[in-house]
Amino acid sequence: MEERPPPESTTSPLQSLAGTGGSASPERTERQALTNQDLLQTTLDSSPYYVQVFEAIRAADGKIVDFTWILQNRKYTDLYGYQVGKRMLLHSPDA
Repeated sequence: MEERPPPESTTSPLQSLAGTGGSASPERTERQALTNQDLLQTTLDSSPYYVQVFEAIRAADGKIVDFTWILQNRKYTDLYGYQVGKRMLLHSPDA
């Protein structure tokens, strides 16, 4: 059986993209996070459909009581306006 040389990096391509592999300086980590955020937003904006991402707001007992917008794509923004950071029930009380 042929021996293979060890990989040059133990960081997978996915880890590199996510900025989770290896040890990096705080500045590099922040720069990578901003790059990833831009990549994600560009990907969402290329969708012909409305895309929204929410974070659940939970009561003390763990029950979901509302949501906060954390991401949305350009198609959604063009129709409904910028909602990131807002609570869903304030925007749509009947939801």
